[in-house]
Amino acid sequence: MESSREKVPSCMRPLPSVTDHCFHLTLTTDVGEVFSDSLHDLIKHAEAEACNHRYPARLASTREKSVLHHEVRATTLEGLDADEDPVDEIQIDEEQDGDENGMLEMFSMLQAFQSVKELDAVGGVPHEEERAIHGRPSDRRHAQFLHVDRTMLCRSDQCKTRLAELKAQEVSQEKHLKDLSALRKNQENTVRDLLKTYPVMIEDLSHRRAAQINESSELLEGNAQERQESRKRLIHLAKARADEILERQKLATDATALIKHYKALLLA
Repeated sequence: MESSREKVPSCMRPLPSVTDHCFHLTLTTDVGEVFSDSLHDLIKHAEAEACNHRYPARLASTREKSVLHHEVRATTLEGLDADEDPVDEIQIDEEQDGDENGMLEMFSMLQAFQSVKELDAVGGVPHEEERAIHGRPSDRRHAQFLHVDRTMLCRSDQCKTRLAELKAQEVSQEKHLKDLSALRKNQENTVRDLLKTYPVMIEDLSHRRAAQINESSELLEGNAQERQESRKRLIHLAKARADEILERQKLATDATALIKHYKALLLA
């Protein structure tokens, strides 16, 4: 048993110091600032260990990791004796799986810490929401609900503020009615003042116009017979003038025809 454990290569041995440090670090801003240097050292150490122990694919996809896992397992089993206990193989596999899982968890936590640090540097989301986003699905949903709640609260506050502003700018109908009534009273007062200023002129003008209209109507009613005779004379004169104009037009037409006939005789 001891000989089989001694034959296990160093790449199969776990890294307790790296994983322990990574599991005990918290992703808060204060602790991140304190342990930033140590985390960079751990990253460099883990990358060096992965390169030295033929595990560069631990940062790659899960498919490449499984292929390398089978290759290392085959080389390890070839170095073991044929009569070894299968329990040792199971322990070796468990140690290798624990090592790989620890390294993957370590790098995922380090990436989460780096992303949180970058978001804090550019003024990103709060630390609690960032940790929830990089955590479990339930935590991500909780973070989304928190973000939606905060957005709704901000919008409700904005709506309340806008409503308060509109209410402050609102003018009541009673004020409009008071303004209109005051304007109407001012106009009435202006008209009354005008009538008081020129009462004689307005009365004289109206009386003169009424007198002229009455005289014209009396003249028309009193001379109805003369008006009828005058209308008949005008009609007779207009008819005579129209007949005279027609006679002159006929004479002009006959003269034109006679001139044309005379020219034709001369040319013949």
